[in-house]
Amino acid sequence: MKLRILNYRAEARHERIQILSNIRDSVSISDYHAFLFDQEGQQSDSNYSNLDVQRHQEEVRDLIQKKGGIVVSLLRPASSQEWFLQLACSRDCKIHPNMDKARCGLAA
Repeated sequence: MKLRILNYRAEARHERIQILSNIRDSVSISDYHAFLFDQEGQQSDSNYSNLDVQRHQEEVRDLIQKKGGIVVSLLRPASSQEWFLQLACSRDCKIHPNMDKARCGLAA
């Protein structure tokens, strides 16, 4: 099976990379081997619901914790927060000690 990567808002293109063009899309992040996202990417979503975010939150958790997948976040000095990782985190995170403890638990 070939490695499959899901890309959200990053400027990366390759035959193995599929684009998640909108957070409301029904594509499941956990169906891929890796998830690449750029929080300051060119696209911006609007009119999405908490249910959309919660669904993707669970998918990122599944990708990392159950499937051993990879999440790559493109960071820049101007970035104030890793908002998508914060959504995926729950409690007791040892990876993000400065993050809100109620939201981070990737290393639990």
